[in-house]
Amino acid sequence: PGLYVPYFPDNGAKRLARKVLKFVKRRLRSDWIRRWIPRGEVVARAEYERNLVHMIRALRQTNPATVIVLWSTAPVQRNPDRNRNIVLYNDTLSSIATARDCLFVDSADALAGLSVAEAYLDGVHLSGESCRRLAKVITSEILPRLSLTPFPAADRAA
Repeated sequence: PGLYVPYFPDNGAKRLARKVLKFVKRRLRSDWIRRWIPRGEVVARAEYERNLVHMIRALRQTNPATVIVLWSTAPVQRNPDRNRNIVLYNDTLSSIATARDCLFVDSADALAGLSVAEAYLDGVHLSGESCRRLAKVITSEILPRLSLTPFPAADRAA
């Protein structure tokens, strides 16, 4: 269902509401019940884009030298509808990265060459090997953009 309880700001009531919602969602998998419960995007693409742009602006206002890396969501197994949405959101993410001078890493490219069994724990969640590969690609993108000059001795003592 297209229902969710935001994580932030977090509190006890929201934690309980998320647990109840997760419990209900697990039981709403039948096609008959799905006719009566709204389905679809949890966060509309326009809102997703607005939120990301807002976060990037806030980070850059705090520290203009911030290196921001946006990486795409990896496709899931056995769910073509969800993968179509993932592609749309990843395209939005890539466009934002280009327009806002952020690095973009395509997760699917980073996982290329791994079998499904190597890449996923359960068809949705990435395995340790996938995470290591993704981290390696992200690191290789970040390092050339970082200033690797050592801190002055006075700064190290502080």
